[in-house]
Amino acid sequence: MTRAARPGDTPRLIEALSRQPQAAMLPLASLHAGGLRDVDAPLSGATEMHGWIVETAGGIAGFLGLSGGGHLMPHWPGADWRRLRPALAGRRIAAVIGPGGQAPAVLAGLGLGAAPRRHQDEEAGFALALSDLRLPDVGG
Repeated sequence: MTRAARPGDTPRLIEALSRQPQAAMLPLASLHAGGLRDVDAPLSGATEMHGWIVETAGGIAGFLGLSGGGHLMPHWPGADWRRLRPALAGRRIAAVIGPGGQAPAVLAGLGLGAAPRRHQDEEAGFALALSDLRLPDVGG
């Protein structure tokens, strides 16, 4: 079931997104810094968010956040983004920031695939195995 997220969903949402922090660091940061608001409530800051979730018998399976700054943050592998067109109609979308492959899928699903943009690139992720971590020698 897809529905608008409510502020009371925040703890469960943080738990679900925290399972893949390297892919969900931006919505997690916004949830911690600004919080989730009802989708009909105005957003008073760039880090406050409106959101939509999909729930299955196993809990929250996906999330789409829209920050007060207009940043759309998908974390919903394999989503049918067309289902959210009505919910996002008339809302300002300034950027789409999310895991590889999801940003283009969101744009296409929302009918924005041909919309003009200033920048489009896939950045490297933020996951690193601790065994690959190299610390500089800071001994003096």
